[in-house]
Amino acid sequence: MMEPRPIHNEAERQTAMAEIARLWDATREADVQRLADWGELVNLYEVRRIAAARNLDPIAVIRAEMEMNGRTRADLAAVVGQNRASELLARTRALTLGQIRALHEQWGIPADLLIAAYETA
Repeated sequence: MMEPRPIHNEAERQTAMAEIARLWDATREADVQRLADWGELVNLYEVRRIAAARNLDPIAVIRAEMEMNGRTRADLAAVVGQNRASELLARTRALTLGQIRALHEQWGIPADLLIAAYETA
């Protein structure tokens, strides 16, 4: 049984998530507290991750989302359209409001991270 500790990277977050899953149905007070502590630490990591992403342009945010969650170009194409995925990642076309909404709703990317201006080719 692991004791809760700060999370610094995705591997540690995955370990924490495994502990949360293991403790999910806990009834002992110590285990319930450990579950709550792990939950708070994962939440803190996620908040820091989002705050760090605020320094990225929208395409970098999309790329980070894809990398962190194992999403592919095909996954992006399912959200924004087959031809548009490649154009967006190549920065030859800017995100549209509809694409921003779709990425927010389907992938959970905060919309404010996707609306910033960025350079296109």
